[in-house]
Amino acid sequence: MQRRVRRHGLIRWGGAALATAALGAGLAVAWPAPPREPSADVAFARDMAAHHAQAVNMSVTLLRRAADPEVRLLAQDILLTQQAQIGQMQGWLMAWGRPLAGREAPMKGMDRSAMGMAPAGEEAALNTLPVTTAETRFLLLMRRHHQGAWPWPRRL
Repeated sequence: MQRRVRRHGLIRWGGAALATAALGAGLAVAWPAPPREPSADVAFARDMAAHHAQAVNMSVTLLRRAADPEVRLLAQDILLTQQAQIGQMQGWLMAWGRPLAGREAPMKGMDRSAMGMAPAGEEAALNTLPVTTAETRFLLLMRRHHQGAWPWPRRL
């Protein structure tokens, strides 16, 4: 009788091991593969991180310079939320085993102004314009910046 119990115990262990192996194999087949290079997912994460970086840079400037407390608060909010989203998109790239930067420059081949990106001169001018003018320009640039980001055009 003791021999029979041992045999059934072994069968249970073997059955559990077989079930676990089958479940693991099923998950391996069903689990989605990470996006490859090039793909719309990888391009989106890189391009939007670059897009958000400009909003962060302009917000840092206005957080430092703005006299209006509401503009300072908006700049701080944009800075914190856009930087957090950059971190999230870079986290996706790292989880997918993809480098943070691709071979091409971010948003290569896209109309940067249609995407709401400010020309470098306008971005730099926020440092030197009179404060009230810089605040107004910042608000206009941010509106255009965030309107231009949606819908993100597919390039692949």
